[in-house]
Amino acid sequence: MPRNGDGSSDNAIESGHNIIHGAGEEPSTRVSRADKTAPVPDVEKGAGLEGMNASGGQSQGLAQGPDRGQG
Repeated sequence: MPRNGDGSSDNAIESGHNIIHGAGEEPSTRVSRADKTAPVPDVEKGAGLEGMNASGGQSQGLAQGPDRGQG
């Protein structure tokens, strides 16, 4: 998109009074929408076997010793 060529951006400066956010005194530090959140859902059991990890397997770690690799 072509520009004016004077170095200004495409965002024009609005003439009028300045709007400053956060300059006044806050009546409370509590966020007004904090009580509008949804309740936490129940924990789902999932399809894993009881007493097992969800993948059914475990990391066996690295084999140790001078003649051992990672398998």
